[in-house]
Amino acid sequence: MRLFPQLEILAFRQRRIDVGGIVRNNFFSEIAENYIKFPDFILKFRIFFFYIVIFPAFLLFLMPSSLAQTGDSSPPLPPIPATRDVEMVTTEWPPYSGEGLPDYGLSSAIVSTVFANADITTHFTVLPWRRALQAFHLNPEIDGIFPVYKDREDFDEMLLSAPISFSPMGFVVFRNQLFDWKTLADLQGMAVGVVAGYTNTPRFDELVASGKLRTVEANDDLTLLRLLRTNRIDVAVMDKLVMEHLLGTYQEFGQVVPLFRFHQTPLANKGLYVAFQKTPAGANLRQIFNQELSRLECNNEAGCASR
Repeated sequence: MRLFPQLEILAFRQRRIDVGGIVRNNFFSEIAENYIKFPDFILKFRIFFFYIVIFPAFLLFLMPSSLAQTGDSSPPLPPIPATRDVEMVTTEWPPYSGEGLPDYGLSSAIVSTVFANADITTHFTVLPWRRALQAFHLNPEIDGIFPVYKDREDFDEMLLSAPISFSPMGFVVFRNQLFDWKTLADLQGMAVGVVAGYTNTPRFDELVASGKLRTVEANDDLTLLRLLRTNRIDVAVMDKLVMEHLLGTYQEFGQVVPLFRFHQTPLANKGLYVAFQKTPAGANLRQIFNQELSRLECNNEAGCASR
C-alpha cells in the first residue's frame, strides 16, 4: 500500500506557484475523491497526517524568507568586520612617527594599539609627507594616513578620527636671542622655514599664499634644523617635541643644542588625527577606531593621548 498518495499527486501534477507561495491546482478535489472511495481508518489517518503535518511543512518551505521577517523597521546595525589588516601611511616625524622609532613612533603606537583591541593588525608605510598624501589619495589599498591636522585644505576628501594627541607648534631660532613675536606680521621680512606639504595655521598659510610671508621649504624638520644652524633661514615652524627629539638624537647638534630655542609664544596647539578614506569602508574603520580609542583612554589613568 502506498502510504501517501497525496504526495504523488502533488509531485507529478503540473502546478503554478505565485509570489505568496500559494499552490494553484486541484489536487484537493482528488484527495476528497480518494476519501469517499476508501473510507477506511488508514486513509483517514493519511489525510489527517497530510493536512496537519506534511502540507503545512511544505507551505513553510515555499514561503519567501521575507515573510518570515519580523515587522521591525529599525535600520540594520553596521556590519562587524572580520579580523583583517589595515594599511596605514605615515611620515618621518619623530617622535610621533618614523621608520627607525620603537613601534614606529608615539602616534603609530597609539594607532596600532587601538586597532589591536579590535582584532585588527596595522601595517605602516613611511614616506615623505607629500608622497604619503599622494599614496593616500591615489591608492585605494591605503586605509588611512596620520598624523593629520584638522585644518587641511583637502579636509572634505577624508574622514578624520578623534584626536590621538596634540602638537605644540611654534617657532625655533638659532643663536638669535633677540627674536620675539606677538603677531604674524612680526615675521615679515624673515626667511621662515617650513616642511613642504605641511599645513600650519589658516592665518599663517594665508599670509604665505598672499606673499606677505616668505618661506623656505624643506623635506623634513631635520633639514630645517640644519638650515637654521647654517643661517640659511631665520626661524623655523616646528613642533616642540619634534625639535627636542631631533636635537637629542643626532650627534651633529651635540655641541650647539643650547643655542637652539623654542619661542615661548606658541603658534598653535593642534590636534593630531588619523584620516580614513571617504568611503563606506573608511567610515566603518573610523567608527571602530573612535570606539576603541575612547575605551583605551577611559581605561588608562594617564591617558593614551597627551591632553
